[in-house]
Amino acid sequence: MKLTSSIALITYNGEKYLQRQLETLAQQTRLPDELVICDDRSSDRTVEIAKDFASTAPFKVRIYQNNHNLSFGLNFRKAFFLAENDITFFCDQDDIWLPEKIEKAMDCFEKNETVGMVLSRDIFVDADEKPIKLRNLAKNDDPDNGNSEKQFLETDFPKLLSKGYFQWAAHNMACRTHFRDALFSNAPPTSVIFDPWVFRCMGALTDVCVLKKPYVLWRKHGDSFTSHSKHIRNPFKLMYNSIKRHYRMDRLVEQALAFQQTSEFLSKQQLLHPQIADFYKGCEHIYKQRIYAIEHPLVRPWIIVKELLSGNFKYSPKGFTEVFMDLFAIPQTPDWDNYPSEELMTKFNAYDQISQ
Repeated sequence: MKLTSSIALITYNGEKYLQRQLETLAQQTRLPDELVICDDRSSDRTVEIAKDFASTAPFKVRIYQNNHNLSFGLNFRKAFFLAENDITFFCDQDDIWLPEKIEKAMDCFEKNETVGMVLSRDIFVDADEKPIKLRNLAKNDDPDNGNSEKQFLETDFPKLLSKGYFQWAAHNMACRTHFRDALFSNAPPTSVIFDPWVFRCMGALTDVCVLKKPYVLWRKHGDSFTSHSKHIRNPFKLMYNSIKRHYRMDRLVEQALAFQQTSEFLSKQQLLHPQIADFYKGCEHIYKQRIYAIEHPLVRPWIIVKELLSGNFKYSPKGFTEVFMDLFAIPQTPDWDNYPSEELMTKFNAYDQISQ
């Protein structure tokens, strides 16, 4: 069955790289049926570049300018609901799509009626599109990429979770558009964080297909660089940054409550894979136990040993590494009332009004 496709592209002050991204969309071996651009109140030439492209594009282009700044997640949600075709691809303003990205994903959807989401992989490049190696993100560079004649691999979603893939970049996701109602009807504030919400929920709602070859060049530049940056070569500095991130109690609380909200939301849905919701309950449990252990150093070893023997650290993305780091964490008190943040709740509650 021949399906139609939309690209949901969000922009914000992206004049430096947007033209290049738009060119790669127009060079696809299978063109989309439409491009939906949602601009989040850019103050540079972003909208002008988009309009110039629309005038010559080989497919329909619709451009929307938000009346208020929505932020990344809510802007993607708005673009998703504006899409009018069978399949929606999510697109950032500064990446580079390789020519076969749409064709290979659409091939997977058309050959597998039960597949509701297709995931692709990427190659990290710098501002000048030169490949870079970020050691701590190396698992994105699958050694099979480019070496397999099989164009895609139908994957059982729990295998992704078991390998520590608890989220996926939006620009590497494509979904059957009709799932947007199931994803966002009565969704909790966690859904504002678009990428992990769509990835985690879709894994329970439908079958997932993973393309084996990379089809996106993910441009890492400016503020997108973290402590994984190629500019940091000192291994002790990298270790320090990793430990510092790990010991941020607010991040652990955020993850615990996010998995709680996700599992509660999915419990009210008709799921193709209900065991995924159970997995998220396990994630919620281990995060809360780890938080309690860090908060109470006197009983910490017993809690960690109990959870380790119970096999519950499989619900942490780094597995046994988390055990070692939790044992030596500085005692901290969690702030359960600070999530969701006031800013997140303001955007979440105002979304229906400001997205018109």
